[in-house]
Amino acid sequence: MLETLLQKLLEFTFGDRLFRVALLMLYGLSTLAGLLLITAVLLRVLRDHQQRQRQKREQRWRSLLLAVLTEAQPPQALWAQVSPKEAMDFCAFLYRFARLVTGSELEQLHALAAPYLPRLERQVFRGTPEERAFRLQILGVLGRRTQTELLVQALDDPAPLVVLVAFRQLAHPETAHLAPILIDQMPRLYQTSPALLGALLARLGFEALPALRQALLDEHRPVWVRVVLADALHRLNDPKGAHLAADLLQHPDLPAELVQALLRLIAAAGTPAHQGVILPYLQHPDEAVRVEAVRALGVVGSEAQLPRLAAALQDPSPWVAMAAARALKQRQALTLLQEAARQPALRPLIEQVLHEDPARIL
Repeated sequence: MLETLLQKLLEFTFGDRLFRVALLMLYGLSTLAGLLLITAVLLRVLRDHQQRQRQKREQRWRSLLLAVLTEAQPPQALWAQVSPKEAMDFCAFLYRFARLVTGSELEQLHALAAPYLPRLERQVFRGTPEERAFRLQILGVLGRRTQTELLVQALDDPAPLVVLVAFRQLAHPETAHLAPILIDQMPRLYQTSPALLGALLARLGFEALPALRQALLDEHRPVWVRVVLADALHRLNDPKGAHLAADLLQHPDLPAELVQALLRLIAAAGTPAHQGVILPYLQHPDEAVRVEAVRALGVVGSEAQLPRLAAALQDPSPWVAMAAARALKQRQALTLLQEAARQPALRPLIEQVLHEDPARIL
């Protein structure tokens, strides 16, 4: 049988058409693999060369930059070392320093970058989303005060990454008048962390409060956007925002996530006058809502509401019971906690809360 197999294999000669095709394919694949290997090596060599050249340039720029910042050299000495084709690299170099400094040093970096920003502006909407976002980030840091119009234009970029970079660069007190525009663009950022968006909106400062309040009342906005708006008002400790939250909570058909955000807003900036709107939510079917209701009542509730907090210790959710125990501890209602600790089921939870560090709870 082996002799027969060997004989059949020997029949595949150069005169066999199938054999020739297979051999040509093998040669072709080998050649292609060789070309790919050579290309990879050349690209690696080119990238290493570019990296070395960049390091040499930046080393030269760094020494001159320090001299300019200390006024040992005029800015022209540094500009003379930057060719037109190196404008982007030079702006990226200054950008890394600008992220680390403030005050007069940052103003100096702005002035050093100013001659090269127009070239960067012409390229900001070219390339991949990552490249556009990076250029926009550089423009936002090195020329925010002069690039507001371009940053607003970038809010319409098709890439959410670019929109987020523009949103972040515009979220500053000096551009608080743009709050309505930023709020209207939020649906484009539905994949972004709500906590991040809330912090960015709060960074606009108190001048943005009217726009934030008005948008919170807009029922046509997505629920998650209104949640972020409530979070921004919470971060700004807005008393008028707490009044709006109390008014909204009188509508029983609100989504649970919005109710939670409104209760947190009341806990941050509310008064005892708001305790009445909190009480119905102590019986809400969503345990996360009950947790926030207990926390809010613990902050703004009067002494007359302490028994309600004690009753919340019996909630079937351990998280609600934990929040109630912490609220009672915060209100120094130790007698109520001691009475509840007589129940074996509640004793471990109350002992844990009494031994907690208040700073860690917050």
